Amino acid sequence: KFCACSKHECGRKILLWAVCFVILFAGFAANLPDKLSSQGVKNFDSWSNDIMISDLMYLQHYGPDTALQKSIAPPDLQQVYGTEIDASRLQIQVFEEGKTFPKEIFKKYDSNVTIQRFLYAFLDRVLPVNNATLLLVLKGLNCALLAGMAAAVVCWLGSITHPVFSPVAAVILAALCPNFTMYRTNLYWFGGSLFVPMVVSILLVRSKVFQTAAPKKQFTLLASAAFLSCLFKQLVYFEFVSTVMVAMTIPVFYWLFAEQKSVREGLRAGVRCIGAQVAGAAGSFVVAVAIRFALQIKDYGWQRAMEISTENFMLRILGNAQTQSESILESYEAGYLEVLGKMFRATCFALGDYALSFGQLTGAVALLAVLYLVVRTWKKPQTPSRTWNAHLMITCLSLLAPLSWFVLAKPHTYVHGRHCTFVWFVPFVIVAVVFSMETIVRLLKTVCASHPDKAALSVEG
Repeated sequence: KFCACSKHECGRKILLWAVCFVILFAGFAANLPDKLSSQGVKNFDSWSNDIMISDLMYLQHYGPDTALQKSIAPPDLQQVYGTEIDASRLQIQVFEEGKTFPKEIFKKYDSNVTIQRFLYAFLDRVLPVNNATLLLVLKGLNCALLAGMAAAVVCWLGSITHPVFSPVAAVILAALCPNFTMYRTNLYWFGGSLFVPMVVSILLVRSKVFQTAAPKKQFTLLASAAFLSCLFKQLVYFEFVSTVMVAMTIPVFYWLFAEQKSVREGLRAGVRCIGAQVAGAAGSFVVAVAIRFALQIKDYGWQRAMEISTENFMLRILGNAQTQSESILESYEAGYLEVLGKMFRATCFALGDYALSFGQLTGAVALLAVLYLVVRTWKKPQTPSRTWNAHLMITCLSLLAPLSWFVLAKPHTYVHGRHCTFVWFVPFVIVAVVFSMETIVRLLKTVCASHPDKAALSVEG
């Protein structure tokens, strides 16, 4: 009843999603980019991962005696056990052995709510396994969530272009993208959460409930979905909030551009639908900040909670000119073009010693689109191009998703450049890959239009 397509078509979509999920999950489990290139990542951001492990350790041995998360950072352990130790390895070893550290080493973590820790704690209570197995389960859960969300996005893109593009895109993501697969098992970054608002938007816009609803009900549905999905994402962590909000609007923009019957109707629907998502997302931000502030008040009191909330927010957005940290001071002084240049030069695809940067991908996609437009104008094909125009539009819009965070949070992007490369995939790289495949097929079809026997490839629309 929820799905607008037929039962047979729905079954095919589920099967395609399952195929893409298996491809992605297998690639994540094997960490293929680490095996196929020199730029793979074996253990991404152990510092953040250790935050989640230390919280589980604390709950197991000391119980929930604070509203905030408990964490141990590498410097905390090195101060006690010496600077020569591998702090991350030591913490994992102690946890897997079912032991703990002295209570006074644990500190309160107040930068984010990290709602995923409640899921981890629940699984710890209900699963009859030792801690070593528990870590494998939690890493597998993160792999599955990221694979499932990414599979949903590539399948949606395949449904509006050609289904065969979906598994091809999944293979590329799983095998050639080290800065995408690096999030696969990190317990803190919970990579799949960044795709939740977009996937919810895809499911809603394509549902029978939404497509048959009156305009006022569509507004309510979109606002509610945006509020709940963005709230979930922000309760995981605040970082990349602008990226997921832009990504969330892409399925709606496509629906407006490709399926509305007239410009006037599309504009009216656009103001209503995008306005609903903006309202829901803005509301979620207010509620998420209020929840985090309430947790901080419980442990610190009003004054200290206000100082911490303001400091955490401003450090990511504006930086700090008074800090003693050299990297944070550099992030404050760095220009926007310098930060953007750094992010565009980062690696997107890697195979062996060869790599393609995000900037090179962006340039290649732009040149391919221009080439197709020139050939299309020259050949004047009979095949309508409305849907390709829509795909070009969402490709351009998807580029704004990562750029929004790079600009909004320049200091954070400068300091944590490797971490931030992941947002290129939410969803720009995925959209660009599918769009490029579609454009190449259309280009070949247009060039071969005068030779029907050579035009073996085709794309609907």
